[in-house]
Amino acid sequence: MGYLYAIQKQMNEDAMQKAILEKLQEVAEQGFPKRLYYCHPEPEMPEGATILPAARLDIILSGSKRVTLPLKNGVEEVELKPGDAYFAPPGTWELHFWDTASEMLCIVPRQEYLRVSYYDQFTADERPEALYHHTGRLCSEPINQVVRLLQSPENAEDPSGAALDLARALIRFACQDCARPSLPEGNRAARHFAQISTWLENHFQEAIGREETARQFSITPTYLSHIFREITGQSFHAFLTRLRIDFARYLLLHTELPVYLIGSQSGFGNYVHFVRRFRQIHGVSPGRFRENARRPENSAQESKILPSDGFKVDSEVDLAYQDDNMQKTTETSGFAGRWVSYREEIKVLDCTIRDGGLMNDSKFDDRTVKAVYDACVEAGIDYMEVGYKASKKVFARDRFGAWRFCDEGDIRRIVGDNPTSLKISVMADAEKTDYHHDILPKEQSVIDMVRVATYIHQIPTALDMVKDANDKGYETCLNLMSVSNVLERELDEALEMVAKCEAKAICLVDSFGALYSEQVDYLMDKYLRFAKTGGKEVGVHMHNNLQLAFSNTIQGIVKGANFLDATIGGLGRGAGNCPMELLLRFLHNPKYNVRPVLKCLQEAIEPMREELGWGFSIPYMLTGFMNRHPRSAIEWQDSLEKDNIVAFYDKIIVEEEA
Repeated sequence: MGYLYAIQKQMNEDAMQKAILEKLQEVAEQGFPKRLYYCHPEPEMPEGATILPAARLDIILSGSKRVTLPLKNGVEEVELKPGDAYFAPPGTWELHFWDTASEMLCIVPRQEYLRVSYYDQFTADERPEALYHHTGRLCSEPINQVVRLLQSPENAEDPSGAALDLARALIRFACQDCARPSLPEGNRAARHFAQISTWLENHFQEAIGREETARQFSITPTYLSHIFREITGQSFHAFLTRLRIDFARYLLLHTELPVYLIGSQSGFGNYVHFVRRFRQIHGVSPGRFRENARRPENSAQESKILPSDGFKVDSEVDLAYQDDNMQKTTETSGFAGRWVSYREEIKVLDCTIRDGGLMNDSKFDDRTVKAVYDACVEAGIDYMEVGYKASKKVFARDRFGAWRFCDEGDIRRIVGDNPTSLKISVMADAEKTDYHHDILPKEQSVIDMVRVATYIHQIPTALDMVKDANDKGYETCLNLMSVSNVLERELDEALEMVAKCEAKAICLVDSFGALYSEQVDYLMDKYLRFAKTGGKEVGVHMHNNLQLAFSNTIQGIVKGANFLDATIGGLGRGAGNCPMELLLRFLHNPKYNVRPVLKCLQEAIEPMREELGWGFSIPYMLTGFMNRHPRSAIEWQDSLEKDNIVAFYDKIIVEEEA
């Protein structure tokens, strides 16, 4: 065991600073480094590699160390010996192997502070924890100048020349900075903040949060929040998010890495969450931020009249899928052609009664349901979802209306044998449906399609429900809910499983009304990629918390979605859904007639608006911004404080940071 580790438990911060300083001085006296490797930007990373958020100089003191680096002539695996070092500018990457004993010193100069870490790997089986000193002060100007020179193109080209001398100078100046006095002993919060912020800057790319960080330093999450409020004036979550966003911004500006990979490398496990946070801070999506930064000045005026990037074919998936799905589109030329043509494969599903039932416990009278049914038939709509197939063991019959259960007799009371081209659909929630018993064989039912709604953790049950309905003779679709809160790797695993099931379509559901068009664009690419492997269509179901349900549905159409959900008047839970009357006019397919929809809206739907209270409102908007279920907004709308939107904002902000 190395000497620093041997006395680790007895060391206070001053002793640690002294020990690190002695190591730095020892390295400087030996004239290290003797040989320098220089990392270059390389977009192709091997599995397990880590993108570096700040410049760093790693020096091997003893033993040997294997590391894969992106060097001038390509990616190489290098065995570092004592006196060897490598310099990595921010945005480059490294891949360490911890299979040999070695001793290493790592210098990380940032504008805000200098960190020196020491690794003494005395065994060859696992990565050791780093011991480090954090100056807690701005780097000295000599260090800043040396780092700027090291990152210059001429030094990158010749690491054996001036770059080697600059690396030695960096070590000497690091000695001077580390010799400066530490923070005052009495400032407990400041000393804790210096330790914790350093640890975060080493680990922000990992799946960590307030609780994990508090455990790391044996303090309570409440005290951790207090430290960050006292020192920075902001919450712990805001500080961590800023670290991640700053790193993502650097990668966007200085690398060619795809945006989704930048999000994961910056510590965001969910791409949608990454885009939302980036937009909140910078006002634009990551992709648009990169485009704006790289756009020549003389094209700024031209960019104002170009169509949205949502109409570009961005990938091979888009190209193949859109070629397949646009082949029957009416032939036109120019950009306007996209707006006056139509795609015959598109199917429209009305879910007015089903989604609207979340606002009145599915207690629609027969007159209203019949009015919606007649409107769908006359308007040429393809499917009508009449409600849920909910379990009577879970949902009490005396509390919920008939359309929460959709018994065969209730449906036939409205549609008879349904002698029309309109297909009847029901939704079955995973783990809330007695599907083996309540869903009859198709020959005994007027229902045509069963749509299974599921959260990510319910996928096995949902797949069995799809198989059961398919075996009984129904068309099937799987709706994956709350996708904006699903981790990237979990979403990929779920879609891979769904692509192999019997469902004819997979529906992208924006449960919280939290998605922006760029996120819909990204998710549609992903859904289409998996759907194509299983020969499935993709659908979209959007909520209107941010008043984007219609535009996000359009974005889905542009990317290749062929199953579209909408409701008359936008009737639906909370802020509502994509309005059917808008969607039909946009599609331009002559088979759709908007007049019956408007008649139903006027006579049956609008009279319920005051009582049910669906539609855009500030509380629903705020839950959309926060990527939260709208239940808290629904409860607030029913409270005595419903007009105090500032109080609601303060409430959910506190809950978000708790």
